[in-house]
Amino acid sequence: FTLGLHLHNEFIATISGNANKEAAIEAALKEITSIWADVVIDMMPFKDMYHKIRSTEDLYTQLEDNQVQLSTMKASRFFMVFEKEIHYWEHALAHVSEVVEMLLTVQRQWMYLESIFMSSEDIRKQLPEEAVLFDQVNDDYKAITKAIVEEPNAIKATHRENTLENLTEMDERLAKIQK
Repeated sequence: FTLGLHLHNEFIATISGNANKEAAIEAALKEITSIWADVVIDMMPFKDMYHKIRSTEDLYTQLEDNQVQLSTMKASRFFMVFEKEIHYWEHALAHVSEVVEMLLTVQRQWMYLESIFMSSEDIRKQLPEEAVLFDQVNDDYKAITKAIVEEPNAIKATHRENTLENLTEMDERLAKIQK
């Protein structure tokens, strides 16, 4: 009372409200960081020599939840305080989504063609160029999936250098082989 704080109750309430809202955003960002330290790409063995994605349901649920949270934070008037971190997570999660979607696309095409090229020497002889292209894709696919099995954390696995570019090239080669 000596300081006269009671005369500035609206100002103090505003500052307190703002601090609480900033604290909520900060806590939500810490929670996202904590969650993504444990989110993995669920892989499983395939034909005793390969790996493939088993399920993406939990991954996509977490992605959607956190992307909505980040959009809500961005709409807040307190966004600027956390702009750098919010942008980091937006880009990181978008990249995870893009890499996993491309990996699923490649995996689908690869599984179809693997059963053709790896089980029939006759087809390999009839389509030698395609067989060579498939062997390149096959080696790349094994390398990417092996790396994910060794480090399944979704953020780390999808942010390895050139992973998205390699998957995109593999997708193009697989499309060429199918034609």
